[in-house]
Amino acid sequence: MIYNENRQDNIVRIGSALTASTIEELSYFLGEELLSMDEKEAFLNTVMEANNREILKAWNEERNQIWKEEMTLKNSYKRGIDEGKEEGLQEGIEKGLQEGMEKGINEEKLSMIRKRFFSMIRLDLFQIYHIHWLKHSRVH
Repeated sequence: MIYNENRQDNIVRIGSALTASTIEELSYFLGEELLSMDEKEAFLNTVMEANNREILKAWNEERNQIWKEEMTLKNSYKRGIDEGKEEGLQEGIEKGLQEGMEKGINEEKLSMIRKRFFSMIRLDLFQIYHIHWLKHSRVH
């Protein structure tokens, strides 16, 4: 591509060439300043070959197949994450219930031990008080 000092004009011409809808328009917008005649001819031949429906169809099929595979992978990945979250949540609930039951059982045991301990202390205090009362009540 030949670069001239009128860069903005080149940008407009390249943009116009990219949006051309016919080979004639493309050839006109490329002109003789952007590409040499040999480059221009080779480029136009490549564009005409690419316009061949079989090449375009094969390219579209390949692109669509790649897109389908990517979407399948993305969907599988997302589904795997969702299932993993669900499974993890279920495991968390089950573990929480188990720990809660174990803690409840342990707290129940602790509560029984406390009750027994305090009942024994009350009994001992009662006995001490009773013995003390008996000792002092005989003296009077």
